[in-house]
Amino acid sequence: MSEEIVPKRIEDPVFLLLSAKSQIENILKLIEGNEHESYMNLKLTSVWYELDRQLKNMNAGTPGSMSD
Repeated sequence: MSEEIVPKRIEDPVFLLLSAKSQIENILKLIEGNEHESYMNLKLTSVWYELDRQLKNMNAGTPGSMSD
């Protein structure tokens, strides 16, 4: 009998947002020189800014944050 391996899901929303922003940055580097770079850059940059906005909103409710 073998045990089923169940992967853990990361549930920290700040970590998830930071990780997603990092992945977008990596993709932006990977597409440098692509013939459709400007189009993809436009789309990915808007996603990056949305993730950044969500992260800032999340931090705004944290005691001791810059907006307090």
